[in-house]
Amino acid sequence: MNDPVINRQTKIEDLPEFLTPHEVRDFLGLGRDSVYKLIESGELPARRFGQRLFVPKAALVEVPVA
Repeated sequence: MNDPVINRQTKIEDLPEFLTPHEVRDFLGLGRDSVYKLIESGELPARRFGQRLFVPKAALVEVPVA
């Protein structure tokens, strides 16, 4: 399966409903540590599905990015 590329030019409506931290990093243009710090601080909500961590697309609308 060929997954679409997610980057800073991707429209939010084209994103999947849940994104991995890696996809969030690519979409927001942040580093890996920054994304995990946002998740750990609660500024970016995330949920575990099994062993994997996912961020709901709706949460990205409210993320403060400098």
